[in-house]
Amino acid sequence: WQADLYQYGAPGICSGARWAGKYDKWKPYFYAKISMQHDIKSLEAVDHPKRPLGYGGHFYVDEHHGGNRTVWWRVRMLDYNEKTGQINGKVKQQRYKLLRS
Repeated sequence: WQADLYQYGAPGICSGARWAGKYDKWKPYFYAKISMQHDIKSLEAVDHPKRPLGYGGHFYVDEHHGGNRTVWWRVRMLDYNEKTGQINGKVKQQRYKLLRS
């Protein structure tokens, strides 16, 4: 690849990378988490930013000894053009609803 590519980052943000044919595409994600003692049936986004931003629809429950749980999910915070650096959209906040079993 014989040109500049742009990538954004910030504290608390992890980048997911994949091969795009001529260069890697990097997508910034924030991993949200909450600890609790309840069984979780589902996680729903209350706010719905324009795709590909926001919650991707999958969550993970990490079961701990003693009955505590940590619920994790990934949120796409920024959409941008890797070749120009132009920001196409961003999420400042998003609200969620956790439904117990």
